[in-house]
Amino acid sequence: MIYPTSTGKPGEYFRLNTLESVWIQGKLRMWGRWSYIGSGKTGNMFNQ
Repeated sequence: MIYPTSTGKPGEYFRLNTLESVWIQGKLRMWGRWSYIGSGKTGNMFNQ
């Protein structure tokens, strides 16, 4: 595992961490919207 202190670029590590968390939150929000609209029929979207 690479620690930010060993790389010498803590800002870059923090930025990647923030982008990853934002991407995951966006994915969860989009999946929640699909499941709410499809009301259980989201399987068709994922199978296409």
